[in-house]
Amino acid sequence: MRQVSIKIHGLQYKITHLGLNPNVLTVGVDGTTAKIADYDGRLVIKETAVTNARNAMLDNEVLLDPAIANLHLYVSDYFSNIQRGTKRGYFALSDRTTVGLNLHDDQYPPMITNADVLAAGKKIIDKDGLRIDAIAKPMALPSFAEIETVYNTALGISGDNDNLTITLNEANGDLMSILPEGILLCNKADNEIETHFDNGDKPAMRNNSIHWFIVYHSSTPIAFLKLTSLLTGTNAPLEHINYLADPGEEKGESDIQGFDSMNIHHFGTIIINYTSTLYNNGSITVTIAENETIIQTIFLTART
Repeated sequence: MRQVSIKIHGLQYKITHLGLNPNVLTVGVDGTTAKIADYDGRLVIKETAVTNARNAMLDNEVLLDPAIANLHLYVSDYFSNIQRGTKRGYFALSDRTTVGLNLHDDQYPPMITNADVLAAGKKIIDKDGLRIDAIAKPMALPSFAEIETVYNTALGISGDNDNLTITLNEANGDLMSILPEGILLCNKADNEIETHFDNGDKPAMRNNSIHWFIVYHSSTPIAFLKLTSLLTGTNAPLEHINYLADPGEEKGESDIQGFDSMNIHHFGTIIINYTSTLYNNGSITVTIAENETIIQTIFLTART
């Protein structure tokens, strides 16, 4: 879903805000641009729902952890006091088994997970009254009322967390439900973009198409060189700066934002020659390895 989201949002941004030849996506007869706008709007709504659900769950987890830790402390104190009290004759030995403790050792029930801690707390809530009914002495530190308050707090927050998890899962499912439609729309847009730029020069077509979020994969070893050309002094982006890699002869050209991404198939020391009709020509030297991405900024001066 992430790749579809990046592509759709990117295309919509280009069409709406950058004014970079919106006619590229009107090659089709059924209005691809409008379909992208519609899908982008629905995608934003569903992604926002996922984000809100995730943030709500994270906020609740901030409350859940200390609530569980506090319940763990109270439950441990209760069990410990029962064990000590039975040894000293203050509590009947049978009080141990009533609340879920072993009769002849001081092991606690497992309290590793949140569910374990809640289960131990529930055992006390459910069984402490049975001790009192059997004429046992009430627990003082902590009191049953204190444990009940701490348990109910942790249980409520845990229940909220369960509900929020369900909400998040539903939001993710709702988002994923439009994935097949998004894939088809991306494929349609890719075809129209390539059709628009295809004048018989396939490298030029690919170079233009990648600025419209078409990703080309190579079966040969590859590295990536991301170039930005700026005017010295003002840092204004420079369009139509041509690049030629030596060795390799990979070509590129900067867009309206001064940016170009080149696929490099030769590794080691590479010279990138840059030329322009308006700015002074030159070259830069980069060292690049397979699967590496190099980001480089070139500053040019105007011809005099």
